[in-house]
Amino acid sequence: MTSASVRASYPVVANRICNRCAIHFETTTGGPGSYFCSFECRFWSKVSRRGPLECWPWIASLDSHGYGHIWWNGALVLAHRVAFELEVKPLAEPCVLHECDSPACCNPAHLFPGSKQDNSDDCIRKGRDRKATGDASGSRLYPERYPRGARVNTARLTPEDVAEIRASTEPGPILAGRFGVNRSTITRVRTRASWAHLG
Repeated sequence: MTSASVRASYPVVANRICNRCAIHFETTTGGPGSYFCSFECRFWSKVSRRGPLECWPWIASLDSHGYGHIWWNGALVLAHRVAFELEVKPLAEPCVLHECDSPACCNPAHLFPGSKQDNSDDCIRKGRDRKATGDASGSRLYPERYPRGARVNTARLTPEDVAEIRASTEPGPILAGRFGVNRSTITRVRTRASWAHLG
């Protein structure tokens, strides 16, 4: 065994200054969080803390639903749950819900504990449930979030084309050829199964 490999097998202790709170501390070099004196400092360095009533967004990476995650006690945990447990209390409830409805928010003042049923009910009440229908659906509550008609990047028809198709008495196959779409598209436009937002 060479002297270099012997040295590499022992952890090297380094004196550091915490990037968040400026406390001097000792750490082994190279490990995750080695620039922070504690997990709390590492966690809060990834949150943009603003005014007490504002959202405090997670500024590290987010998942496809907009939630932050961090490794804590050997598991990948939702960032807002960690914020609640660090600032308020450890949780017995399985979920932490947002009053502000911003998935990235870690402000403990915007968070409250709840059961899985509470989380599901909150999701439906706020129109975020994909299964909600009618007036409770997200597309009715928040129409600006859902592209429709010509705003859909694959749309071949314009609102003017739709009006012309609906007013026309020509057979579907002829209209389909003229507008460059499938016959089923003509049927869906006429029956208002698509482009229903035009009335």
